[in-house]
Amino acid sequence: MVIPPIALKINLDADIANVVSALIPPTATPIRRSIWFAEAHPGIGGSTTPLLSSRLIIRIRSGDQDDISVKLRPCTTAELPDRWSREFVDGDARYRIEADWGGRHRVLAASVVSGRPAGSMAAQITGTDPVSLLDATQRQFVVACTACGVPIDHLVTIGPITSTAWPDVDLDGAPVTVERWTVADLDMLEVTMRLRPRPDDTPTRFEHLASARLYDLEESVRARGARISAMSKTERVLHTFRDRAADPSGA
Repeated sequence: MVIPPIALKINLDADIANVVSALIPPTATPIRRSIWFAEAHPGIGGSTTPLLSSRLIIRIRSGDQDDISVKLRPCTTAELPDRWSREFVDGDARYRIEADWGGRHRVLAASVVSGRPAGSMAAQITGTDPVSLLDATQRQFVVACTACGVPIDHLVTIGPITSTAWPDVDLDGAPVTVERWTVADLDMLEVTMRLRPRPDDTPTRFEHLASARLYDLEESVRARGARISAMSKTERVLHTFRDRAADPSGA
């Protein structure tokens, strides 16, 4: 049995500047990028975020490091055909399956991330249907792993969001990535730690280890005065943009 890696994620949404000061050492070098998401026009299927409601997330990042990703979350192993049942690398595209854990949420996610030259994606965003930016592996993933009727044509971009990420931060002995997103009045922070099973791990043993590590991470961030949010930063950004589009007055 292939045991998928687990990404432990803690989302924070209050007093972010002070939390960043408490978490990030002054010598840390950040990765700075702008982020856009692709979405279908609201109202399809009765949703303000039709793609997200179909469990499909398309994200474009541009700046110090560029990439475009297509993610199905949540998903099940039964939805993933043979080629997509385990990780692989195809040119600049990397396919991975991992569990996303945050608070009490435990979901499986499958994604294809395609690297691009630094700074190149920002110039391609304006006036472009983001579907045209997907590479062949990503298109094959969408066709093979998403349900019929997912509104994948004629998408629009949402953003940009300003991202500042600090990889390999030592949080009480645990290596984590800390990423801050800011846009308009939103200011969010995510702390992520990725775990891979050892060759002798069983699913139960690996999940027990991940639960213990997640508890330790939550205690570490709480000790620094942080407040943990139940909603992921992706969901919060997409819903916020769509709510504002539906009510331009902001009321």
